[in-house]
Amino acid sequence: MTAYKPRKPGTFDEATTTIRNLFGAGPMGLHVGVSDATINAACDADVSNYTPLRVDRALDLDVWYVRATGRAAPIHAAYGQMLADRTQQAPMAGLPHENMANLSKESSEVIEAIAKFVATEGCSSASEEVVRQCDDVIRLMQAIRTKHARNAGLLPADTQQADDNAA
Repeated sequence: MTAYKPRKPGTFDEATTTIRNLFGAGPMGLHVGVSDATINAACDADVSNYTPLRVDRALDLDVWYVRATGRAAPIHAAYGQMLADRTQQAPMAGLPHENMANLSKESSEVIEAIAKFVATEGCSSASEEVVRQCDDVIRLMQAIRTKHARNAGLLPADTQQADDNAA
């Protein structure tokens, strides 16, 4: 069954629709123990009965899809993209190797934005992108600094307690 209505890329309904397009709603439902209607409802976020699939069912469908196609798991990819989109606004300092990797990635995005700015001869939208990318690096650096300042006992007591309560 092919979807006729385009789904927003990187969403659960688009990912579920990708799997349904391959296997069909009936076989999917049988595979995870739900009705065709439940599968179809999980494929369209615009309907009133839209309900994403439970995590265990989504995992089973992703495994089935990967084994059948050899391609990446669509529901997992959608979740990963949504998580990245939401946490990009509020970076958190992780383990040292994660911090180095994230900082390297964010810094390279600043360099790419500057290169685009130069290539477009300084257009304002490219300049705005440089600012956005720099802000991302600053937020990540602040998160790393806060983590290490907390570890070193360099934050005032009330700030440490407020940070601990927020975590």
